[in-house]
Amino acid sequence: KNSGTAAAPIEISSYGNANKPIINGDGANAAVYLYNQQYVKVSNLESTNRGTEAWRYGLYVSGYNGGALYGIELRNLTVHDVNGMYTAATDKLDSHWNGGIIVSARGDTATRFVKLVISGCEVYNVSRTGIATFSNMYTSFDKQISGMTQQMKITGNNVHDIKGDGIIVCGDYKGEVSGNTVCNTNLMSYTGESPNVNVGIFVLHSKGTVISGNESYLCRTTYDGFGYDIDGDNDGVIVEYNYSHDNEGGFLLFVNHLNYNATARYNVSKNDSLRCFEIAAFPNTEALQTLKAKIYNNTIYTTSPAAERIILLNTNCSPEVEVNNNIFYLKHDKIMTNHPSGWSASHNLYYGSASPQTVGKYDSAPIYEDPKFENIDGVGNGYDTTDGFMLAGDSPCIGAGIPIQDNGGYDFWGNPVSDTEAPNIGAYNGR
Repeated sequence: KNSGTAAAPIEISSYGNANKPIINGDGANAAVYLYNQQYVKVSNLESTNRGTEAWRYGLYVSGYNGGALYGIELRNLTVHDVNGMYTAATDKLDSHWNGGIIVSARGDTATRFVKLVISGCEVYNVSRTGIATFSNMYTSFDKQISGMTQQMKITGNNVHDIKGDGIIVCGDYKGEVSGNTVCNTNLMSYTGESPNVNVGIFVLHSKGTVISGNESYLCRTTYDGFGYDIDGDNDGVIVEYNYSHDNEGGFLLFVNHLNYNATARYNVSKNDSLRCFEIAAFPNTEALQTLKAKIYNNTIYTTSPAAERIILLNTNCSPEVEVNNNIFYLKHDKIMTNHPSGWSASHNLYYGSASPQTVGKYDSAPIYEDPKFENIDGVGNGYDTTDGFMLAGDSPCIGAGIPIQDNGGYDFWGNPVSDTEAPNIGAYNGR
């Protein structure tokens, strides 16, 4: 129940060369539980927690009226078989915040975790959520720095076979979600009149969070079924250098509700179904619907027969969205774009079965040529390669884009990108 110090943290871990110790919650609220503690490191444990369906955790870190709580590190943990509570999205009780590894800060005074680390963990076969961090949402400290996680890192985790969302970040300031693998999420089926909407990785109520270098695939159903989601009430969230594939709902969802300065760049999407991008209006809050986003230098490739849309923009919203320097290689003839006011597109390449008049009619400088991927025949045969999406030397994409300011400086493969010279079109900027 006590806290350590920066110089002498409390460590809870295994010892010797045996297997990880198993902490079996056997239906308790949490198998491992930390409350208002600082400088505690938990590592090399296995936890499970099954019982009758109820609000439940494999590992739960809670801060309540605790102010700034420093130095919680969760590393190399295995959390599985946690049957938490799952309520549908329309229910008043929001069950996102129970499941595998959950970190929650709330109270009547601003509470936040600082230098929180969740790294190298495997989370599987849990309900509702794999990994989630939650901070002061819907309180007077919502989106205030004093009530947001700071210097957070969620890195190198393997999250799979999850009934709901894979990884959720809520109430974060400039945190890092990187190098994670998320697979086989949104396993709850459609129930009655309430579709269960989940994605692989998503962020909400946050500022400056960076989702980078992750792999998200096999998110099930089309409710929502995306690999990634920049949800409502964010400012400056970046989704970059990620690999997304075989998600039934699509690649990336933007929610058109108080969502400012969102960026999607240098991502590779392969055979994500139904939608490549969707910009969805937040229900029943028309006066607050705001989205400012930039979508540039992504490579989108799909042969999926369900890939019916490049970008689906709900007609009851008018976001400010710039779509530039992207490759849309779509082998399907039922492709749709909507074009509300404030939406612009330029220097994108469109290729595949769809007619140019359909897919590029809103682009001020479209290209309709084969992008000449380096190894197109190898694309789509496995889940472990993206190098096929590099460009051949005679590709029409090379040097054919428009410069983007503050572009991150390098592409998906680490090649430099200038903010003054014309870049390639797509996620590859090599020559």
